[in-house]
Amino acid sequence: MKKWMAMLLALAIFASLGAFAQAEAGAAPVCAVEDLRGNFNPLFAAFEGDRTVAALTNGTLLTTARGGDVVRGGIEGETIAFDCTDYTYTGLGDVQISRNADGSADYALTLREGVCFSDGEPLDIDDVIFTMYVLADADYDGPSGFARLPIEGLDAYRGSLQRLDELLLDAGRENADFSAWDEETQAAFWADIDAAGAQLCQEIVDYCLETHLDQYAQVIGSTKEAILADPALQVKFAMFMWGYADTYVDGATTADFWAALLDAYEGDVRAAESTEKVATPLKDFIEGYEAKYGAQVSTGSGAASISGIVRTGDFSLNLHMTEYTPDALYELALYIAPLHHYGDAALYDYANNSFGFTRGDLSAVRAQQPAVGCGPYVVESVDAGGVTLRANENYYKGKPAVETLRIADFGRNGGLNAVLDGEADLAVAQLSASNVAAISAANGDAGLSGARLDALLVDAPAYEYLGVNAALVKVGDDAASDASKALRKALLTVLAAKRDEMVAQNLGDSAFVIEYPVISSSWAAPTPEDEGYEVCYARDVSGEAIYIDSVSDEQRHAAALEAAVGYLKAAGYSWDEAQQRFTAAPEGAAMEYLCSIEENSPAQSLVEAAAAQLGQIGIRLNLRSLSADELDAALESNGAQLWITGRSFSHEPDLYGMYHSDNAGGEDVDGNIFRIADAQLDACIAGYLSETDRAVRRSSCKAALDAVMDWGCVLPLYQEYRAVVVAADRIDADSLPEDLTPDYGWWAEIEQLELR
Repeated sequence: MKKWMAMLLALAIFASLGAFAQAEAGAAPVCAVEDLRGNFNPLFAAFEGDRTVAALTNGTLLTTARGGDVVRGGIEGETIAFDCTDYTYTGLGDVQISRNADGSADYALTLREGVCFSDGEPLDIDDVIFTMYVLADADYDGPSGFARLPIEGLDAYRGSLQRLDELLLDAGRENADFSAWDEETQAAFWADIDAAGAQLCQEIVDYCLETHLDQYAQVIGSTKEAILADPALQVKFAMFMWGYADTYVDGATTADFWAALLDAYEGDVRAAESTEKVATPLKDFIEGYEAKYGAQVSTGSGAASISGIVRTGDFSLNLHMTEYTPDALYELALYIAPLHHYGDAALYDYANNSFGFTRGDLSAVRAQQPAVGCGPYVVESVDAGGVTLRANENYYKGKPAVETLRIADFGRNGGLNAVLDGEADLAVAQLSASNVAAISAANGDAGLSGARLDALLVDAPAYEYLGVNAALVKVGDDAASDASKALRKALLTVLAAKRDEMVAQNLGDSAFVIEYPVISSSWAAPTPEDEGYEVCYARDVSGEAIYIDSVSDEQRHAAALEAAVGYLKAAGYSWDEAQQRFTAAPEGAAMEYLCSIEENSPAQSLVEAAAAQLGQIGIRLNLRSLSADELDAALESNGAQLWITGRSFSHEPDLYGMYHSDNAGGEDVDGNIFRIADAQLDACIAGYLSETDRAVRRSSCKAALDAVMDWGCVLPLYQEYRAVVVAADRIDADSLPEDLTPDYGWWAEIEQLELR
């Protein structure tokens, strides 16, 4: 889904409060999720609701801490600080990383002894090896990225078999080599893909009608009633809302919509689907897809096993990788699937390269129902209303206090209303201004915590920033010169001083200002306790602080403008003392710049206020409002001087992709669109990527971010909140984990959950 649509979704208004019904005494607490599709297999669950069930019923080899970093000493327990508080984490495994002189790395994994699955069968390293081989198999098509790790021998093992659908996609529509399949199969495949694409676009149409028709019918100059009565207008409305207005033609169908999506991604079906789909994967629209296109095709001889996976004991193994990569730890935080349940113990013979299933055919693994796991709960039953989970008596941390849980799908945006209406007891909700008002109203205007509801804040895994293209905003020909940096810092100093007001006025309690371009809950994020931490762009050209927290808004703005004058003088701008204005720009620079921003962005007022102030000294900052697609196109084509957009976040900042010189000037909107080329910054990024010590990596990350901001190319703006909302009369909010984060959610210590 396009990012701007996600923003609209975050700002969507929930419906009425409804009657606050009381749950039946003794009834299992209901946790609201979305996208509960029924595939709870821990190796294949892909949708949010399904993965929640998988997390509650399975254990991971390595544990993830609050900040998203991986716990390396889970067996004895490892203490990691978060927000000035030390937390001790325990888990199923340990990992020790050894860097080798040839650049390779060894990951020595040790499994906790004495752990049993829910059926009483013991957990050992063969369960882990079985799991790894499933994830590495050519037939694997789940969400894990394990097969992308640089494990020695992995490519050789996978090389002999590949899925037919992957080969067809790689070959393309115009393929003329039919040595591995026939022409009829290829034609049928692409016909099915296009038919499914039209259905995928129909799902987009339905989503847009459901979510945005009431508010945005005028976008196509029509009315809600007219659009509902005309399928052609429905497609038009969806294409305009989804950012494809420029490619719309009169009478367009969903098939035309799909063609437009493909064209935008240069025919790349995988990219189009992964970015644009609402929920349903493309292949799910094709009846009998696995039977038609899931077969394994031999492409050459392959190794009998993966040489880099070496069993070293009943509870240990070694992974030898051809190179060190920090991403490996995240992939090793994998769910452990029991061999005796998901596999076939008769087919497991490690010494003879048999790993519990038929190589190249995972149908038996996919088919098993998730009745056994080593997590805190077990799937007891599934019905039309959701999933019932039963406490696992064999859970290694102790049987959960709550005997039974219900997981139910209340649809997109429906969780909060379900809690408000008494249909659910827990939900994760976007903390928009309207949601804050609804929660407070339910509490008798007592705020986010009261007699009816408790709302625990969680940082959203994304942030907004203002970017500057160094190649387009510079003095002379050198984007790295002190003069060029001074020009960019002049603009950002004025903009930075207005962030607090913009957030307070437009987002209220649903967001907060950030000082570094990284989500605040990340293990890599600089904190106020770190040496050198400071408010961004709050120093003048000589390095002196220009204001302190206690000054008024007017004083802060005046100090920022005065600092901007100093920066522009240093950049070589001509200053008229009598007029108190700049009158001419140095060569290569300009008297006016353009900031591109997505439509309906709450940050529009920030640019407008800064533009008014910069205008007082003769500098014009113009504002251009674009659709998400138009902004992406401008960034990809080097056509935006300044811009405001968002950045989603996984476990850690992608410093190499976003800021390394190797990626400067590329066409990837997630790459170095700032056009920064800095050897010192590259060295910081190299240190961040090559070190194994967490503290050293954090220090390298901060040094890299400081270098980026010294270029005057990134102004962090704000990060939004989410909230875990619970029915206060049913669930004891104090029994939920402290300091919830995107990586350490309400489910992280579910065995400690208590009811009122």
